[in-house]
Formats: sequence, structure tokens, C-alpha cells
Amino acid sequence: MAALTKWASLRRKKARIEAEQAKELTPTRERFERESAPILAKYAPKLTSVEEELRHVEEAIRKAVLGATEKSGAHKFPRVATDAAEVSIATRAEREVNPHEFFKLFTLPQRDNNFWACFKVLVGKAVKLVGEERLAQVSHPKQTHSVTIKEL
Repeated sequence: MAALTKWASLRRKKARIEAEQAKELTPTRERFERESAPILAKYAPKLTSVEEELRHVEEAIRKAVLGATEKSGAHKFPRVATDAAEVSIATRAEREVNPHEFFKLFTLPQRDNNFWACFKVLVGKAVKLVGEERLAQVSHPKQTHSVTIKEL
């Protein structure tokens, strides 16, 4: 396949260019790392302290904002802002259908292919319930394909 050969050629060309670039940059990177080490060491404890304090304050903010959630799921304060910062809540809602109640909506004759197409069985839970051997009798593999191109 011509496109695959072209792809491999371009990958080799890219690798050669990157290797040349790395070779040329190595002395500069090494000098930078040597010269910046004392500066990084000087500020590391201060930054670590501030980062830990930030984590604690962020957790307190999260708890406060989520604590203002009503039973309905609505947020009393979906967005709070000051001159310096803002916190907002993004909610991803998914509907969950009670399977028992759903089944009650249909009589036995109504449970056709359209009805059964509404269901998926959670494999992990099904294995725990009926065992791998029994589940294998009523399941089949579903294949999903992805394409990966790699150098040889």
C-alpha cells in the first residue's frame, strides 16, 4: 500500500529531524538545568507549602458548594464569584430508569424486539449473578475496531 510506505518514510524523516534537534539542544538544556537547579531548590519548599494550602482551600470550597445542593439536585449557588476568583458547578445528569417499573409498562405480547433493544446487561454484575459459564451461553462478543499505525 503506497500510503503506508509514504507514512513510514515521513515518520523516519520526522525522527531524524527530531534527533538532530535534540542533539543541538542537549548542551543548552544541560546548562539550563545546571544553572536553574539552585533557583528551583530555593523556591520548592515555598511552592510546596502554597500548593498544599491550595488543595485544602479548594477542598473546603468544593464541600461548601456541593453542600448547598438541594434534594432535587438543584444548586443554591451554581456560580459564586469575587473580584479575584469564581467557582461554578457543572452537572452531568443522566436519566436512570427503574427496570422493574419499565417492565410493568409492557404486557408480555408487547415485549418485542423494540422493547428488548432498550436493554443492556452489565457484564460484570451479570457474571457475579449467574457465573461466567451461564453468561457465556447467552452472550456473544461485540467487536469494535480501531486502526493503529506504527513503525516497524
